[in-house]
Amino acid sequence: MKRLILFLLLAACVLPLAVTGEGMSLSHYSKEAVLAEIGTVYPGWTVSEAKVYGSGSYNGQIATHVSVLLYRLDQGRLLIKNVSVLANPLWEGKDIEWESEERAPVPVTDEAAARIAAMAPNELTEDGSSWLSCQVSAGCADFMLAEGETWTDLGIFTDRLIGVVRGPDGRMGLRTVQWDGSSYGEVFASPMWERSWSLNTIHSGHHSLELGVDEGLLYVDLYPDGPWRLSGVNNGYGIYIFNDGYLLDGTNGGSQTSNDLWHYGTTAFPRTLDRLDIDPIPMRGADLIRLLDAGKWACVRETGVPLYSAPDSKPLAYACARLAGTIVMEKGDWVCLLIGSEERGMQAWLRRDQLAFGAETEKIRGGFPGYRYDRKANSLSSILNEHLNPRYFAYSDDYDDAACVDTLWLIARLPEGGFLAEVNEDAVGTLPATAFDAILPPEEYYPSYDLTLTDDQWEQLWSDDNEPVNDYEDWYEGKWNSDEFWGSFTSDIACSYDRKYYAAQTWEPTTRDKTGMVTVTIYEARTGLPLTSFVPARARDFWGVCWERDSYTLWIQSADTGTFAYGYEDGTWTSNDALKRPDYIISRWDENGMHNLKSVGVASLGLRPEAAVCEPDPRVIESPVTAKAPK
Repeated sequence: MKRLILFLLLAACVLPLAVTGEGMSLSHYSKEAVLAEIGTVYPGWTVSEAKVYGSGSYNGQIATHVSVLLYRLDQGRLLIKNVSVLANPLWEGKDIEWESEERAPVPVTDEAAARIAAMAPNELTEDGSSWLSCQVSAGCADFMLAEGETWTDLGIFTDRLIGVVRGPDGRMGLRTVQWDGSSYGEVFASPMWERSWSLNTIHSGHHSLELGVDEGLLYVDLYPDGPWRLSGVNNGYGIYIFNDGYLLDGTNGGSQTSNDLWHYGTTAFPRTLDRLDIDPIPMRGADLIRLLDAGKWACVRETGVPLYSAPDSKPLAYACARLAGTIVMEKGDWVCLLIGSEERGMQAWLRRDQLAFGAETEKIRGGFPGYRYDRKANSLSSILNEHLNPRYFAYSDDYDDAACVDTLWLIARLPEGGFLAEVNEDAVGTLPATAFDAILPPEEYYPSYDLTLTDDQWEQLWSDDNEPVNDYEDWYEGKWNSDEFWGSFTSDIACSYDRKYYAAQTWEPTTRDKTGMVTVTIYEARTGLPLTSFVPARARDFWGVCWERDSYTLWIQSADTGTFAYGYEDGTWTSNDALKRPDYIISRWDENGMHNLKSVGVASLGLRPEAAVCEPDPRVIESPVTAKAPK
């Protein structure tokens, strides 16, 4: 009955624009309706925080969710759960459908329990996240600590606890322990590191951790086979991902048709968290590559090299440049390589003088052909399921599926036509050329920015001194803030095609990690009044905005979330993943677009819609604040 009364009150008070005279929206009423029933559905639990957010759709409108963080103390344990509700049915007078997620219980001392009981409920976690606030963590999960250690961060997740500890000597390390639903397992601990670092809790969760080191990041992930391992390095100019047999340059998303971004070899340092020493790990990509032990690897020097099933036999196929494999055996002038995995790959013999070995593979550029297919009618998974021979299992389009296709390389041409193909650096099989609409020349290789620098340039870029001549702004930002790197986008004031609206971007530091977020505000140009604002990206990921040339759709490009749009309807801009970016709007990550920019320049391509970058009439703007987002 209480829920029905609240709904009737809501229906009576709502104006056509879904606000009351006091300016409260439907979402506020939904939140109040949910909180009114929390005590009945979850007795004994305390509300720490409640938030409303939009995600997905419901009957043709944005689906609105209410998420509530609850906690209670019970027999020396801190219990936490998340409760979420889809709010849209409330507005239709339907019952609340509750969904809850229990987190691992946290043993607490008597002193900590008393302190938690006396604090304000909203002080439990850091901004409603999974990480306990510093007022709470002392006295929690002490079984994970050695003598003299204290928590600097402690995260509570459904299946584990994760924390950062500080020792009496000031060094810090990581701790994690798994919860199986009834008890905790063995505590998994890293060494205590000398190097100064911090955990970015905003981007760290139960399977992935982000460590801030110097001015870069280290990534530590929980792998499917169990151990936590160093998985990547992000120095701000390049992103490098560790795998068992190679280092992947993932700065611009990798390549589906070429292995030019694969740097072969195993790391010369341990990566498992219990043995990981972050102190000597370099941040520069070129230095990481130098540390790879590539002694077991070799690759084909040039396209057209024959592959054999045995020395001096009839050729099986003709390899493309930089086809790589691990050395299985050597016999005089012949070398046998394993291409792909032992289970689903193949072994092939090649002449020694036609191979590059070890670190020399870095000098060889890839020659795998590209390909084109109708992406609306097909996917790589469907092509492989229909044409790959042999096919060991069904390939999937689901990114969470182990058989999802990440890379498909055409590694060699068959004598009778068609190709040998390598899938996910795992399976090798044959594919007919007719599996694709067209076979294209090899993809052009674009090395990551930091790999193109000399040692002196890298030292200059990475220097900690404050001399202006060596500083980031003087040497680096001028290059990256050029049209060549921004494409059609800008971080200046940008006007719509008819100058009716303009978008301005501001940057404010956060109190938590100092990285800051970019706020985009859309103004009415005639009056200078703000109409709406949104926060699309972190400042270091933000690469500008661009209006469409014949509509009020505003596009954003971000190094973190890609290129996406805010569509306009009835005076409102809303994020809309269904919108298609026009061909004339070029992102800085569009390889063809960036090549055209370099060749013919921005103006002749007409990349920026007319009046896209403008100065609105200063008479109607009090104080627009714009800022180039620092990288």
